[in-house]
Amino acid sequence: MADSSGTTLMDLITSDVINLLHLLNKLVSSLTEKDDIWMVAIGFSVNLCSLTVK
Repeated sequence: MADSSGTTLMDLITSDVINLLHLLNKLVSSLTEKDDIWMVAIGFSVNLCSLTVK
């Protein structure tokens, strides 16, 4: 399922999701000081993504 560059669709989706989560975290951080909860949630999501990719 890899294209000519050797990057799989799953890799692209995962990086997009991670970028989206980082943007979401920045947005939430600017709205509230309690970003430690969001860091935990993002860390969990990233770990879940990396497990799913493997």
